[in-house]
Amino acid sequence: MKNITYGYVRISTMKQKLQRQIDNIKAIYPDAIIIDETYTGTTTDRPNWNSLIKRVKKDATTNSIRLVF
Repeated sequence: MKNITYGYVRISTMKQKLQRQIDNIKAIYPDAIIIDETYTGTTTDRPNWNSLIKRVKKDATTNSIRLVF
């Protein structure tokens, strides 16, 4: 069984920065696979989030999964 860590970061306005969130996750989980979403403040349709959930469910059958925000 393999350990997999996914980090999900998102911003809802152009004034926000993804990199700070990424840096915070990577500081604790350097091997985290980062999934990002940008400019989602006006919608709940988050394609990358939806893809991540499907991926986590699939990977969880054979791996140990950690999801961090």
